[in-house]
Amino acid sequence: MRSVSRCFVIVVFVCFFGQVNAQIGFRAKYNMNSFPAWDNRIEENRGEEFDDIFQSGVELGIDYQFRLKNVRIEFLSEFAIGLKMEPEVIHGFDLEFSYLAFMLHSHIYLFDLKRTNASQSKTISAFKKNFFISLSTGILDNRKLSHYSVLLNIPVPYKNTNLRMGIGAGYDLIETNQLTITPSISYMYSPGIEFYSLPYSDRNNTNTSNLHQLQFQLRIGISLTHAKSENPKL
Repeated sequence: MRSVSRCFVIVVFVCFFGQVNAQIGFRAKYNMNSFPAWDNRIEENRGEEFDDIFQSGVELGIDYQFRLKNVRIEFLSEFAIGLKMEPEVIHGFDLEFSYLAFMLHSHIYLFDLKRTNASQSKTISAFKKNFFISLSTGILDNRKLSHYSVLLNIPVPYKNTNLRMGIGAGYDLIETNQLTITPSISYMYSPGIEFYSLPYSDRNNTNTSNLHQLQFQLRIGISLTHAKSENPKL
């Protein structure tokens, strides 16, 4: 998986620096998370219902967007940070979860694939022009920390890298030559995340769970092409 991770990072950064007619974007996201296997294991061992661990978290990202010339499909390479999430203490353990994500997104404008020009803009609604479907794939480099605060007070970290896939929809609320503001919603999925030091674990169980995320996002994009045209070389 490490070799796959390196290859993916190389592809992302080639896309990031390899285009001229493009846009840089800043993203803020609120994630509603679910690790069903981890939650079930804790509830089974406690013998009672228990609030899901790592229920929510904040993710910040920066991306580089480039567009096809004659078709309204946009590609975005993104680097994101999932900020540390801390649930309540479980069986004497303080638990933490954080991650880095390297993603490739595609925005497909289904109702305006042929790119509406100025003369046609009056014949197409704003919704059809600005609505898109997003498809995402990438890697999630995640870090778990199990801190047994009752006795040893020694953090036990564990890292692994997983695939991350997603589908969503968005709408360009504001779109000018200089600026784009885009809210969106996505479902993200990461299979097989391991957490050996999860409470109630044993040596024969790696405590693997899939990660399901409902993601609410706001992206602010700034056009690099326009900035260059406004500042020609002397």
